[in-house]
Amino acid sequence: MAYEPKPGDGSLFKNNYKNADSHPDATGYILAHRDIKAGERLELGAWTKNGTKGRFQSLRMSDPYEGSQPMQPDDGVHITEVSNELDDEIPF
Repeated sequence: MAYEPKPGDGSLFKNNYKNADSHPDATGYILAHRDIKAGERLELGAWTKNGTKGRFQSLRMSDPYEGSQPMQPDDGVHITEVSNELDDEIPF
């Protein structure tokens, strides 16, 4: 059975065709969970997983956090801390 993304889910894979610094390190997609307005800010979470083609980042898009429940993937991993610092290293 092929993987069917749910609204709000996506994947990010290492770009094996990167030939220049201007090319992205990773490429992928995310399936919007609703209509999105230009300039609107949404939350994005990523989880490192192993797949048939190797390690990849599983993505989840959600509305901005406004409650006591953090964003969670289907496999039970929990985000417990949010940082505004950028980490340019992708663990592939």
